[in-house]
Amino acid sequence: MPKKEPGFAERLQTAAKAKKGQLEKIRALAPANGVPSAEGQAARLEAEAARKMRTAGRKYSDRVGAQEREAQCWGAVVKAASIRASQAKDRSHGAIHPVLLQSLVAMDLPWP
Repeated sequence: MPKKEPGFAERLQTAAKAKKGQLEKIRALAPANGVPSAEGQAARLEAEAARKMRTAGRKYSDRVGAQEREAQCWGAVVKAASIRASQAKDRSHGAIHPVLLQSLVAMDLPWP
């Protein structure tokens, strides 16, 4: 006589036993993983500090890069204003045009 297939209740019992076995297995391993060791905690703190340093470095380099680009732009503006002022001075025989003088003074730039 062939063995009959397990019924619904029997399958539920088998599944419950399997889940219980898995849970016991996990609980047996949990204390080993759950207790933080001093070395592991030190490694985590070191990694966190390194991560913060990298983030601060990136922020600083972004800020410095922006300042350098701004300085280059202002350098070009100063150079152009200086050239315009010297050209205006040449055309007016030594006198600087009042509008250029005002713009140079407003930007705190020395005039030629």
